[in-house]
Amino acid sequence: MGCASLIGLGIQKASRKRVIVIDGDGALLMRLQSIASIGLQSDAELWHVVIDNGCYESTGGQSSFSKHFSFSEIARACGYSMGVEIHDYNQSIHQLLTSQVGPKMIHWKITAEVQKMPPARIPFDLSFNTKRLRKFLTQSEKAILKKH
Repeated sequence: MGCASLIGLGIQKASRKRVIVIDGDGALLMRLQSIASIGLQSDAELWHVVIDNGCYESTGGQSSFSKHFSFSEIARACGYSMGVEIHDYNQSIHQLLTSQVGPKMIHWKITAEVQKMPPARIPFDLSFNTKRLRKFLTQSEKAILKKH
């Protein structure tokens, strides 16, 4: 948890393509410094979508305390070119995202739908997931090179 945004930044810098990272509020809270790291990369074409349900849903729904501050304000203060808080996605947000250069954050507030039992954990270990990501990136790079 908490590494998606920095992995996305690395992929964006290496590929020079737009990368969209989807983060949860709880995961981002665990790596809040990632916002500062991304904000320093003013040329990064990274869209950072934070889906904020106000809880750590995957571990049972404990409160994440995200209701006490704004991720989008933190992102702007750290150098993101844009940071907005929304409650639903619409075309005007998409137009705003595509009109500016640099990292952007959408702080998307949603309602938690915590079940009585937390969902099953992902059954793969770290080395398996690492191999899957490397394979995906290699295949994507080959596909990009074929197009050019």
